[in-house]
Amino acid sequence: MFYVKKIFTVALLLIAGSLSAQPKTPSVEARFSADSVLIGDQFRLDIEVDKDVMEVVEFPVFDRRHLGGDSTDIEILAEGPVDTLKTDGRRITLKKSYLLTCFEEADYRIGKFPVLYINKNIIDTLWSRDSLRIFVNTLSVDTATQTIHDVKLPLEVPVRFGEYGGYLLTGLLGAALIALVVFLLVKRFRGKRLSGGKRVPAEPPHVTAIRQLEKLHSQKLWQSGKQKAYYTGITDILREYLSTRYPVKALEMTSQEILDRMIRESLPEKSIKRLKDILITADTVVILDDRIIGKPRDHADAVATLRSLSGRTHRVITGVTLRSRDKRRTFDSQTDVCFDALSDEQIDYYLETYRPYDKAGAYGIQEWIGYVAIRRIEGSFYNVMGLPVQKLYGELERFIEA
Repeated sequence: MFYVKKIFTVALLLIAGSLSAQPKTPSVEARFSADSVLIGDQFRLDIEVDKDVMEVVEFPVFDRRHLGGDSTDIEILAEGPVDTLKTDGRRITLKKSYLLTCFEEADYRIGKFPVLYINKNIIDTLWSRDSLRIFVNTLSVDTATQTIHDVKLPLEVPVRFGEYGGYLLTGLLGAALIALVVFLLVKRFRGKRLSGGKRVPAEPPHVTAIRQLEKLHSQKLWQSGKQKAYYTGITDILREYLSTRYPVKALEMTSQEILDRMIRESLPEKSIKRLKDILITADTVVILDDRIIGKPRDHADAVATLRSLSGRTHRVITGVTLRSRDKRRTFDSQTDVCFDALSDEQIDYYLETYRPYDKAGAYGIQEWIGYVAIRRIEGSFYNVMGLPVQKLYGELERFIEA
């Protein structure tokens, strides 16, 4: 009998120990700082959670800053941080407070407060022990003994400059801006009227024309078989030059009308005739070691050409012919170009990026290779590009006047 009692006592102790070893589920307590408040008063909601140190709890986030979402009129003014109230071994008590207010009279029954509970693979919602409830009251008005008056009008106060100074300053600035715009428009209109309606170019007409001829030449329309587009470009450049150089609306006139108008501008008859039938042709070659280097046949030829020019000086010659129905004038321009040493990587990059297979010598001085690989030039830069525009201008003047 003694041994039976001893065994029974040990069993009870084991059962009690196993029960005490099991973790205790966190408990949640929620309470308002008051049972009832007046409209507009501030009150507090305190949440306390008692849990194990290894357990995780998350307090809810309320949408639209209302306790319980849109279902109540209780507004959340502020949320306090999660604070630790006390610790007892493995147990810890956390507290979080919400500052609240309400502007609608009612008996609010919020229900139990939720807290998210996470422990290993367990995710659950814990609820407070008691339901939340609060009365929001309004002040009662005794209409029998008190008279309700209308809202009083504001007291009359003197007008101060500070109240209207900003508007006055803005108005003055706006008026000054409008006056400035009107002044500039009138000045521009008067300038046009005094100049006879002619638009003064930003640069001399012949400089603009030479720049446009250079751009047209770089497009290689003639070499690509686009003769019509080439001649159209020359005609447009000539018309624009005449419209800026003389008071002639050349862009809106036929060729015969332009010629008739130029006669009235006292342009010599020879110049009128040259204007009818002048034509310019030009071509460029590269010479290295008394050998003419033209356009590359393919990629391998372009690589071989640039390797031969690397680290050496070559000569670029452009021949130009000015031709009309009854006379011809030919001249050339020469430029020496000195290259730095080119690596195979630089050559491959330039050929793959710019593909200069339509250029004599397999390069264009106005492109990337001209920035990084050409040490110096002696002569006309534009001659290397394909048309010596400076020399062309002087030769054109002598050709027309001859």
